[in-house]
Amino acid sequence: MPEAKKKNFYYSEAEVQKMLEEYKRTTIVTDTRLIFKDVKLEEKIVIEVSKIVDAIIMNYNYYVFEPYDDLKQHAILACYTNFLKFNKAKGSSFNFFSLISKISLLNYTTRKKKHRNHQDVEDQINLESKGDFNFNMFLDNLEETIFSIIDENF
Repeated sequence: MPEAKKKNFYYSEAEVQKMLEEYKRTTIVTDTRLIFKDVKLEEKIVIEVSKIVDAIIMNYNYYVFEPYDDLKQHAILACYTNFLKFNKAKGSSFNFFSLISKISLLNYTTRKKKHRNHQDVEDQINLESKGDFNFNMFLDNLEETIFSIIDENF
């Protein structure tokens, strides 16, 4: 009988759920103000969640659109703000944080796309240059300039 294929678990679901329950139990919030939280436990949870975020960024190739560090920071921040909202009765922590990460990364890259598509001409060509301008040379280099702009932004 062939061996069962091993699943790729990014972390121990039981341990992370236990940490999240402990974090929720020890965190004191009054009137939407944070009074106390367990910082060391919070750091452990962030380390575990970052494993999921790394995998999502790599599997869905989000790093093609934006810098990797910015993507990771944005997704971890989205997960971090939802630590207290986790409910194990509604599903696993892996599903909870992976959905939050995917949605936040999709929104982030969509918002940034608007700015990626609008680059100033002034960034590429010095329009205020003093002196004679060789238009033949400009036209010869126009194709290279356009392709370099496209390569940088897409």
